[in-house]
Amino acid sequence: MSKETPRVPAAFLIGSLVFLTLLTITQIAEAQDNPIKSDVTIYLDGPLLNRGGTVFVVPREVPLDNWKPHPAQPNPARQDSRLDVRKPILEHDRRLSVLAFGQVSIVRFDYPAGGSYEFRFLPSLESGVPPEKQGSVLVEAGNTYDYHPKTREEMFVPVVQVFSILGPDADESESRSLGSEVKLGYLEERYNCKEFESSLSCVVRERK
Repeated sequence: MSKETPRVPAAFLIGSLVFLTLLTITQIAEAQDNPIKSDVTIYLDGPLLNRGGTVFVVPREVPLDNWKPHPAQPNPARQDSRLDVRKPILEHDRRLSVLAFGQVSIVRFDYPAGGSYEFRFLPSLESGVPPEKQGSVLVEAGNTYDYHPKTREEMFVPVVQVFSILGPDADESESRSLGSEVKLGYLEERYNCKEFESSLSCVVRERK
């Protein structure tokens, strides 16, 4: 999306409410002749899994040269043999994953320019919670702008999807309202973030 895209500061296009016990969202790239893909699993744990909350998902398109394996970085999906059976990928694709536990969290992952991505929410492997016991609702999707907290450099965030993770503390209206206040560009400068392979998981805050 070009820089001339009309600015919608911290505002999102409201999407239809969608309930999925095992949520999978697929982005189909325009370049069908090079369908390489990031296959991403967002593992939920702690208060986010047990009580519910909000997750902002921010796919980030990167040059193909920057989309390469980093085996030294954490990637929980490497230990999840279920994925090879349920979600097989091609040899040139990559499996990425993060662990999200804060009740208001942001997940960013890289996907290759000209390629595509697919992601899903699953309970963490250690939680013992069956996938069918965990549900999610897509409440908003769109784009936003952000400004560096110190330099004020502008950043356009072309794709954002906001999910309410179901649980006793789940509140779809609150998840939707957070879209106008949570900053989504300069994540490392603002939040407590943990790096995973070509991915980032940030805690915005615990729900009050």
